[in-house]
Amino acid sequence: MDHLTVRNRLSAYMDGELPPDQASTITSHLASCPACASELASLQSTSAILRQFPTASPSPDLLHRLHAAIDTSSRRPIERFIGLLSGIAACLALIAGLMLLPHTGVASTSSFEVATQMAPDDSLATDTSPETAIGQWMVSNVSSRGELP
Repeated sequence: MDHLTVRNRLSAYMDGELPPDQASTITSHLASCPACASELASLQSTSAILRQFPTASPSPDLLHRLHAAIDTSSRRPIERFIGLLSGIAACLALIAGLMLLPHTGVASTSSFEVATQMAPDDSLATDTSPETAIGQWMVSNVSSRGELP
């Protein structure tokens, strides 16, 4: 372990947070490096001084407000993201549903409405599309029987 790595891990070494193999490597380094040993002594001294100060406990009301603020601020981005995903899923479901509908060939009117609006002498009589032919047949055959409302 190099000198810089040892210095960066002295605090963890002092707190007993390192694995045994790293701790033993640092222990042997400290025995041969007066600069790192001095740095460790300084950290230990600072820690001892800080432990002498009394610790202040926040009031239960302050803790409650802090927890509420943290909970509120941490949920907002997640809720927005979930709302966005829900909206996208709804749009995709709508598009998929529209694509699965059978194509009728008549955009906004039913076959019955087209047939009742056409007359045999209509200008569309020269049109040979299946919809026109069915419409003309319905007008001529069904209306002559008196079955139309």
